[in-house]
Amino acid sequence: MQNLLDDLTALLQAEQAFISDGAILKNVVIEAALNMDARLLELLMQSDTIKDHFFTPVAGRWFSTR
Repeated sequence: MQNLLDDLTALLQAEQAFISDGAILKNVVIEAALNMDARLLELLMQSDTIKDHFFTPVAGRWFSTR
């Protein structure tokens, strides 16, 4: 589970919209997740670990599982 958290943290820190002064803006990330924000979804899909945990393939397309 720690590896998943480390991967998620690294991904979020790579996107300026989700960080401020080096800290992850949790409320911004939560709002983006609730709104199915394309920028966040694309970011999450970049990591196989994250993709396999939070998404499932159906007929060649990936869907959120959580």
